[in-house]
Amino acid sequence: MCSKNCLPFDSENISACNPNTGGCLLGCKAGFSGPDCQVLQSTAYAAGDSYVELFVGLCVLAGAIFLVGYCLSARRKVLSKEESAAAVDDTAEDAAGKETEVKI
Repeated sequence: MCSKNCLPFDSENISACNPNTGGCLLGCKAGFSGPDCQVLQSTAYAAGDSYVELFVGLCVLAGAIFLVGYCLSARRKVLSKEESAAAVDDTAEDAAGKETEVKI
């Protein structure tokens, strides 16, 4: 009467079930349910679940690509401002050097 799908009492796999009713005292092994652990659980996803997971995964991927692109764009702007400032400094130094040459 005892099911072989009940959780065991100990490591010797002694079944933990009520010998009169067949009900499991400690619960069912993984993948089984019901009072006597005779109901096999389905592990397959419904068709709609896989589409939802795919959509969420694609949204996360698109967000990551957008974030990387935005960071690279912001970095380019900072670098171009630094290059412009350096060019202005170089022009000012060149102008100062020409004035010094002319004065001598």
